[in-house]
Amino acid sequence: MRDDQSRNHADVLRHIVPEIHNALAVILGNAQLLLLGTKVNPEERAKLKAIERGSFRIQTLVEELMQERGFTSSSLRSQEHGVSRRQHIRAVVP
Repeated sequence: MRDDQSRNHADVLRHIVPEIHNALAVILGNAQLLLLGTKVNPEERAKLKAIERGSFRIQTLVEELMQERGFTSSSLRSQEHGVSRRQHIRAVVP
């Protein structure tokens, strides 16, 4: 039973992590693009920098979690064919 739970948790992580990285890339990329603008007022700049810092922090936490669990970037590729990550996660997480 415990091995099944560990395997299910590993499967969930394997499928969630790429989704988190993709979302962070969108958030971080857009925040950084806005920061490049010359018409950003100081209050907006501070908020964008907070988004940037938060994004980097989440990215670091996810990477540390994956290293702790012994995952590598190549092990994160989905083994499921024809099943979306969301469908897989719904099937694994009650």
